[in-house]
Amino acid sequence: MMLVCRDPSIELTPEERTTIGPEVEAWVQEMDRRGVRVQGQLLSDVQDATTIRVRGGEVLIVDGPFA
Repeated sequence: MMLVCRDPSIELTPEERTTIGPEVEAWVQEMDRRGVRVQGQLLSDVQDATTIRVRGGEVLIVDGPFA
């Protein structure tokens, strides 16, 4: 599993978006070609996330994703 997070307070310039988009698409296509990538979805923003864990039979609910 690979989790990619970004800092929502950092906005990319149009030039950066133009550069990053094709690089990411090339990576996705290569992983698909190799049969490595099974699924890919965007995550919700951090403020919308909740992490749920079960430890020793107890359910722990925490605001925010923690990889």
